[in-house]
Amino acid sequence: MAVQLFASAGSDRNIRVYDASKGQPSLELKSGGAGSLSIRTSDGASTGHSNSVYALTWVPGQPDIVLSGGWDNTVHVWDCRTGTS
Repeated sequence: MAVQLFASAGSDRNIRVYDASKGQPSLELKSGGAGSLSIRTSDGASTGHSNSVYALTWVPGQPDIVLSGGWDNTVHVWDCRTGTS
């Protein structure tokens, strides 16, 4: 059975990716230092939004790729396998 994921975002600049069967975040892209969104991985960090995130979508045919749009006038492409933008 394939894992079903969904994502949420908002004014806290955080993006959360959920496993629908668990109802809890399986990946969290959290607001980092200096007001920017960053995710910490074992290989380093990727910086993202500096203001509210108002749009999210999955890339059709790419179940691990999420696009996010923010009030900082940027769009980020996130790879959920690596947690990087």
